[in-house]
Parts: sequence; structure tokens; C-alpha cells
Amino acid sequence: MEKIKPEAGKNSIYLQPIGTFGDLQKKEIQLTQEYLKIYFQLETKILPALSNDIFPKSVRRIFKDGQEQILAGYVLDSILIKRKPKDAVALMGITERDLFPKPEWNYVFGLASYQDGVAVTSMYRFANGNLT
Repeated sequence: MEKIKPEAGKNSIYLQPIGTFGDLQKKEIQLTQEYLKIYFQLETKILPALSNDIFPKSVRRIFKDGQEQILAGYVLDSILIKRKPKDAVALMGITERDLFPKPEWNYVFGLASYQDGVAVTSMYRFANGNLT
């Protein structure tokens, strides 16, 4: 597999927030944008947030602790790949919801498709689901 690298006309990183974020979470997304821009030396943009309504019932489940989880692969295949801007070298979805990769797994912090240049990560478990 070829290394993902910027090229003419395809040289921006995008962050796609999905969900409803508190002030601290919004600040974390902004700091992530700033970090990626410095680290990769590429224009890094935050797209307008998408609503959690974008997730159909078929990709949601209630985990043991009562928290709703989202099927991570759905986010990659059915949301991010379709919304990846033409000038994007990479698109990273960020959600405040918990993620799971398969029914038999408890959770996952994130999931990526190197081939497609898309990834999703969850903020949920970084603070026990409660950022205030």
C-alpha cells in the first residue's frame, strides 16, 4: 500500500465533528486542529458539526453501562468516505459518543481506513464520558 502524502490539489486535513459538544470538547477539537496543522505542516480545517441523527438505529446499541454506542465502521464507510472533501489528504471524524467495532467487542477509541484516508475517534472514554 502506498504511503498517504499530500500532493497538488490534495493537501488539507479535515476534522468532522459529529454530535453535540460542550465548551471543553469544542476547545479540544480546536487544539487538535492546531496540533495537526503544526505537526503535519498542512492546512487543517474543522467542518461544521453533524448531528447524531445521522446515525440510524441499526448502528446504535446500548452498552452495559447504559451508554449508547455507535458502530465505528459505519462512520467510516457510510459517512466519512462520502463526505471527504476533494482536496483532503485525510478526514478525521470526532464524536462524543462511544464507539464499537463489532458486536463482540466492548468498545474502541477509534478506527481508521488507511486506504481511504478516513478515521473516526471518540472523546467519550477519555474522561469517563463526562467532560465539564
